[in-house]
Amino acid sequence: MTALDVIRAEHRALAAEIHGLLHAVREARDRGARPDASLLEAMIRYIEAFPERFHHPKEDRYLFRRLRERDPASEAVLDRLEAEHAEGARRIRALAAALVRYRREGAAAFAAFAAEVDAYATFHWEHMRIEEVEVLPAAQQHLR
Repeated sequence: MTALDVIRAEHRALAAEIHGLLHAVREARDRGARPDASLLEAMIRYIEAFPERFHHPKEDRYLFRRLRERDPASEAVLDRLEAEHAEGARRIRALAAALVRYRREGAAAFAAFAAEVDAYATFHWEHMRIEEVEVLPAAQQHLR
């Protein structure tokens, strides 16, 4: 398994977690099911721990740094993605705070929590799409 295969596998794992979070929110919103707040918290903790503390720093330190050295044309997209890594950390904190409000205030705060989940998913999927479509092919071409 190559380093790029590992990154793709990590993207799939994160996408699965985001899908699960969206599913739980949609079940509550569309079918009136009461979401399991402990499960939502565990899912958010995973997202916080995995990409924000493990995956993104690895991309920044190894993949992006090496690609900058070997492919100066990739600098703009790498700058954007690194900025998005910082933005993603802010967004996951906002998502966790929205869950705390939902747990404290109940149904009245659910719509705001659901909106945070939707915004995070949209943001992160676009981020991963750019990595998959632009950065990983460039890495495949310019790195060994």
